[in-house]
Amino acid sequence: RFLGWAGFAAFEETSEIELSYCFTEAALTKDPGLPSRLCRALADWFFDNTYFSHLVAMVRTDNKAARESLLETGFAYRESRRIAGYPCDVFQMLSPAMQTYVLSA
Repeated sequence: RFLGWAGFAAFEETSEIELSYCFTEAALTKDPGLPSRLCRALADWFFDNTYFSHLVAMVRTDNKAARESLLETGFAYRESRRIAGYPCDVFQMLSPAMQTYVLSA
């Protein structure tokens, strides 16, 4: 049974790596915490297995649930922009190494 998908892609506009996901309403009803847990697990895997300094995630400005999941996971708001014609907010999570660097500066 298909419950949704999640993964990484190159964000064409900025050449950054983005985390994205989409779940069925049935999956979210049965397990409301799924997006936050999955975002955290994917972000951890990403930083453990790549050299990138940060990860981005885009969400339409009217998608309150997705915004809350990203914030709960540790993403921080970075900017608003139009993506594919829709008003979106861009969130960013720094790698653990980059977080240490920023805090020590």
